[in-house]
Parts: sequence; C-alpha cells; structure tokens
Amino acid sequence: MTIRKLCAASGCDDLAVPGAALRELHEAERIDRGRARRAKVKTAEEIRRRSKLYASPAWKKARAAFLEANPLCVDCAGLTT
Repeated sequence: MTIRKLCAASGCDDLAVPGAALRELHEAERIDRGRARRAKVKTAEEIRRRSKLYASPAWKKARAAFLEANPLCVDCAGLTT
C-alpha cells in the first residue's frame, strides 16, 4: 500500500503524486520555474563572457600548467606537509 501525502505547495490541500512532494500541477510549475531560471542564467552577459574565457586555449594551457604544479587542493596539500 502506497502512503499518500498532502501536496507541499503552500495552501494546497490536494494529494501529492505518489513518491513526490507535490501534485501534478505544482510539480509542473516547479519544473517550469527551474527551466526559466536556467535559461535566464545562460543568457546573462557575465556567463557568456566566462564561458568564452574558460573555453579559450590560453586558459586551458594555464590551467593544465597550474594543475601540473599543484595536483592537490589547498586543504589536502596542507595535510601532507
């Protein structure tokens, strides 16, 4: 027997989808909000500029050289000394 819970959306008294916290309508709204948020982030000028930087050959070369010289993070490197 599956236990049904009330929808976790504020003010909603309907039953949630089995195994989920929200009913279908509220779950669809939550997914849409997440998609809109991710789309907004992808179009932000700062994100586009950073993406260009991290995709550049100069950055990749500098990153590889740094990781070659410093294979451990600062915390782990401090534990071994």
